[in-house]
Amino acid sequence: SRLGAGGRSGSSNDRAMRWPSLLGVALATTGSAQSPADCAVTVAGAFNSIVYVGYDITQAVSDCSLPGLSEKACASDLSDMIAYIFYLGSSISGATLACGSLDNMCAATVTEAFAFLMDGTTAVIAAVSDCVTDAGEPAFICVYDIATVIREFNRFLTRIIQAFELCNMKSRAPGPWDLWMFYGPF
Repeated sequence: SRLGAGGRSGSSNDRAMRWPSLLGVALATTGSAQSPADCAVTVAGAFNSIVYVGYDITQAVSDCSLPGLSEKACASDLSDMIAYIFYLGSSISGATLACGSLDNMCAATVTEAFAFLMDGTTAVIAAVSDCVTDAGEPAFICVYDIATVIREFNRFLTRIIQAFELCNMKSRAPGPWDLWMFYGPF
């Protein structure tokens, strides 16, 4: 189960392991196309995401089946799995620039935005477990979960705003040279 002590989903090490995906997208946006180092980091991020998708599927099989069905742990496993699928898509989209010359940063930014949205969803699931107290005051872990929800939704909105710039390329009318290259000599 991913919901450990206090109902927290994941661990600091688990969340820190997402750095190859995020770093790969960040490096790819610097315009350093076909950099072997950037390519390696981005491919490592994709591989990391595949491993965590497999891990989350394994956890979901355990948490989402009878007789030990745990609804919160099951929901956490599934939302985390979906987040890693989005991180995988972001890494692959970023790799097209870091390892080649195809700029798919629009797709990388949008898929990363949805990964952040799913991370926020996972934090909401953790908060549901952690914010139930008998003393009447929220525990520190509850406040931490709520802060994580706010941070992840803020990251989601930031990436969506960035996507408006990356995805709205101005079209231009073809010039005479473009027409000659397309149609050939008359």
